[in-house]
Amino acid sequence: MPTTTVYSLALCVLLVASASASAQETARVDARTQRVLGSQTAQVKTADGRVESRRSTLVYDPIAGEYVTTTYDASGRQLDRTVTQTRMIGPSPAEATRAEHLIRTDPELAAVIASAEHPVTVSGGFPLVREVGHTCGPGSRCLMYDIFEVIPASSKGERARARRIRFVVVDLRAIEVFSRDFDPAVEGNFA
Repeated sequence: MPTTTVYSLALCVLLVASASASAQETARVDARTQRVLGSQTAQVKTADGRVESRRSTLVYDPIAGEYVTTTYDASGRQLDRTVTQTRMIGPSPAEATRAEHLIRTDPELAAVIASAEHPVTVSGGFPLVREVGHTCGPGSRCLMYDIFEVIPASSKGERARARRIRFVVVDLRAIEVFSRDFDPAVEGNFA
């Protein structure tokens, strides 16, 4: 078999594996699956002066609409469990991938992205927490994203710059784009 054919086959296998892994990663974030948002280990001093290891894990439960922080000692024994309905924490890598997928495949947003003159970037993942009674109220998992195009530097010496196309909100509890043209000044966390 010629060398170029072997390389072509290897490249095809890698591309298919990569696409499959990406699809699996996107599929992991759904409305029924608890998600680990973060985990950390720390050394703490106990009341009797000993230094012990503690591991804390933050999990989002979309069915209950709860953020659960659980702390364990070095042997794995649960020491503490705290449940809240509101947390200002950014997306996990899987959630960020899912959110961008939702944005780029939304029919209205995909058309806006396709019509851009320059390359488009989706950036953000900032939490949106509204008061009780709003879609992004307590128990939700709403994240805000900028969709912008990168305008290259001009021959006249102007620097490259970004131009906002849309500001959107993705609801990762319901797994949908909540707002396709969000106004953070009117509807944001501190509005």
